[in-house]
Amino acid sequence: MANEKRPGRRKKLRQEWNPHWSLKLLYMIFSVAGSVLKIAIGAAATVLLIVLICGTVFVGTLGDYLQDDILTEAADWSLDDYDLEQTSFIYYVDSHGDIQLLQQIYTTTDRQWASIDEIPEDLIHAAVAIEDKRFYEHQGVDWITTMKACLNMFFGGDEQFGGSTITQQFIKNHTGEKSVTVQRKVMEIFRAQIFEREYDKNLIMEYYLNEIYLGRGCYGVKSAAAEYFGKELRNLTTAECASLISITNNPSLFNPYSESVYMYKGEERDGAGRNRYRQLNVLSEMLDQGYLTQEEYDEAVAQEMVFKEGIADADRWTVCDNCGYENTRSHFTGEGDTCYCPQCGEPVAVSTDASQHIYSWFVDAVIVDFASYLAEQDGKVWDDLSTNDQSIYLNRIQKGGYHIYTTLDMDVQRQVDAVYTDLSNIPTTRSEQQLQSAIVVIDNETGDVVALSGGVGEKTAFLAYNKATQAKLQTGSSQKPISVYAPAFESGKVTPASVMKDLPMTYIDGNNWPKNDNRQYQYARTVYQGIVSSINTVSARTLDTIGADYGYSFAKYNFGQASLTDNYPLPNGQSLSDVGLAPLALGALTVGSTVREMSAAYATFANDGVYREPRLFTKVYDSDGRVVVDNEQESRKILSQKTVDYMNYCLFNAANNGTGGAAIFAGQNIAGKTGTTSSNRDRWFCGYTTHYTAAVWCGYDIPEQIYLTGSSANPAARLWKAVMQPIHDGLPREGLYNGSAFHSVGVCLDSGKKATAACSADVRGLERVVYVNVYDGDEPEGTCDKHVTVDYCVTGGGVATDYCYMFSDAQIESRSLVKLTQAEVDEIKAADGFGLNDIYTANYYVYLIDSDGNPASWHGFYNNLNDGVDAPYIVCPLHTQSAWEEYNPGGTEEDTTGGWDNDSDNGWSGGWDGFVG
Repeated sequence: MANEKRPGRRKKLRQEWNPHWSLKLLYMIFSVAGSVLKIAIGAAATVLLIVLICGTVFVGTLGDYLQDDILTEAADWSLDDYDLEQTSFIYYVDSHGDIQLLQQIYTTTDRQWASIDEIPEDLIHAAVAIEDKRFYEHQGVDWITTMKACLNMFFGGDEQFGGSTITQQFIKNHTGEKSVTVQRKVMEIFRAQIFEREYDKNLIMEYYLNEIYLGRGCYGVKSAAAEYFGKELRNLTTAECASLISITNNPSLFNPYSESVYMYKGEERDGAGRNRYRQLNVLSEMLDQGYLTQEEYDEAVAQEMVFKEGIADADRWTVCDNCGYENTRSHFTGEGDTCYCPQCGEPVAVSTDASQHIYSWFVDAVIVDFASYLAEQDGKVWDDLSTNDQSIYLNRIQKGGYHIYTTLDMDVQRQVDAVYTDLSNIPTTRSEQQLQSAIVVIDNETGDVVALSGGVGEKTAFLAYNKATQAKLQTGSSQKPISVYAPAFESGKVTPASVMKDLPMTYIDGNNWPKNDNRQYQYARTVYQGIVSSINTVSARTLDTIGADYGYSFAKYNFGQASLTDNYPLPNGQSLSDVGLAPLALGALTVGSTVREMSAAYATFANDGVYREPRLFTKVYDSDGRVVVDNEQESRKILSQKTVDYMNYCLFNAANNGTGGAAIFAGQNIAGKTGTTSSNRDRWFCGYTTHYTAAVWCGYDIPEQIYLTGSSANPAARLWKAVMQPIHDGLPREGLYNGSAFHSVGVCLDSGKKATAACSADVRGLERVVYVNVYDGDEPEGTCDKHVTVDYCVTGGGVATDYCYMFSDAQIESRSLVKLTQAEVDEIKAADGFGLNDIYTANYYVYLIDSDGNPASWHGFYNNLNDGVDAPYIVCPLHTQSAWEEYNPGGTEEDTTGGWDNDSDNGWSGGWDGFVG
């Protein structure tokens, strides 16, 4: 049963296919192609999916980046975020009251701003034609040139983007961001579009043309117009505009002053040749773009290019305020600072530029003063800063676009320069070094510095060491009025009639101090004499009377001698101080004082006792016209009118009758004081009229003794006169002090009190009475109690005795002796041999008294006289009893009194036995 077949169920068998081999090959090809297509479609779908996913992520990320970074930073940018380097200017007011340019402050850049109205239309058109022909059509970015630049970068191999519009170039110049990166370029594109939505085309063009670099340190077209064509910007021709704008593409290549010659556009060309080639391209573009007619183009091409550095006064733009006519100075009539309008005939002030390639001494001083101010605002002291730190502030001034208004009087400065730049005016010496000098002139009406010189000869360096304002110098005797006499008069303890000993104060190891200039002493002088004749002992003793602390404070804080110090440390651990007799009374200062400080101090006497800060500038404005510094002058009343009158009276006589004679000239009342330092290394004259005050210093760069050749007169006084006499031409002569407030008083030099007739009869034959002018109430107290009248035997050289009258040839006169205590005698003896005049150690004038004022026995300064005589003075050694007996042998002594006055001050009550000891 199992093997029984089931009916109707048969297995179907596939028939084997065995086609031709060609069909098999075709089949195989289609099979492979189908598989590949399936794989490719799958791969493409995968790649597309990946691209879509990545693109979505990229676009999202790029959007976030542009939104959060690029757009945010681009939108946050504005013109105010960047300070341009701008040229600073210094001005002065001329004699007509017009503001004139004194100095353009040069840096490595010269940037002068020109408003859009000052810029020639042809210059704007030239910039558009060659730099950005669609400037007035695009919205900050020229997409056509940008795409060309991108294609050039990717396919042409140029790494530079190029294609920048004027707006983009301005942004790059203004921000200083010049890195060659995609990020910077993208930022620039967005900024340009945002910027053009906020600012119009004219402002963009104004900023662009004021910031482009045009070589030779010129930023902006205004300074470049002066540098290359010697013209005001508004006066440039079409050809000159094209030439100027050609430079900006590559200033080193197209600088017309360049002498470098190399192959350019198929020819060997120098800078002028290369500039000419590009200029013609610019003019061609201006013609093609409709900015020039054919006639204008031909005229511009035909113009011969003349390059000239700096604007001459004749080429400066001048405007008549009366009728509005404007043109260059050459179109106006007249000469000098004032010209006349050719249209209305009215006078017109001419703006001038006194700028020098090397700054003047005055300009140097202004720059340093302003830099010192800026440092002070930062809490720093200029003199304490390092050179590098100082340069930071100097650079701020050079590049800050400041407008600084000074106190300069050009007429006075010209006279200073006429004297100081011509070395033939400088006194000659035996030294191989050139004698140097510095001067500062102050206008007494304002108290401001109006002229100065910091050295002699032609100035050859920027910001050179200024001996007028920077050098701290030893002042010598010119210091005395400031730290001794004015403070002494102001204290009320001293008047011109006060008497001081003219003797050394110390003798240390045989060295007497102080020494007078002539190394001599005259025992006693009035303060008036001490000032007029510059007596060191009088100065030192006057300061000793008022106290060195008082003199120091008065000079430093009232007279403005800021460099005085009470503690100057030395490397060895010791220190020096100006609180002392030598620094303040003799001018041997620790650090020194400047010529400007000295001039300002002396100007106080000419200004009724009011000290005024010696300013060099009054105001400073920034480039937008905002006041940066209002340099109000500091002033303070430091002297009473009486002190002022005393000082002017004494210093007038010091100049006219004392040591300052070389400074005197006719037509003005002049007061002043000379100064000479140790070993004659510094010479000074500080003097004034009612109109001007000037201080002059002379010395060497390397200090050494000054040996004059030719005239021996004080060189500082001679230079003072050379400057001051011309600037006083035509000025009225005015009094320096109120003489009616004074009255004359006779002062005894031995007692310091009001003189009597006895003082004029001094046995030494010396004039012991000095007449001095003082205010009422300032006369010396009391009358002289030092001079004693006696009958003096001139023949014998001693006080007359009874025997003197017996001799018919004896000359007996009423003379005066001087009462001295033993202490005073010892003081005189100490000075003997140290320059004291011998007359003061003569024995015959002394009337010795004890400490109580009673007569004491006098035997001469060295106890070798009056042997056996107990008298307070030297008695006549010639007419003695033995001499009489020899003269009249066998005679009598009748009538031996011979007119002897027993009541005279001789101290006798009759005969020798009557002497009251």
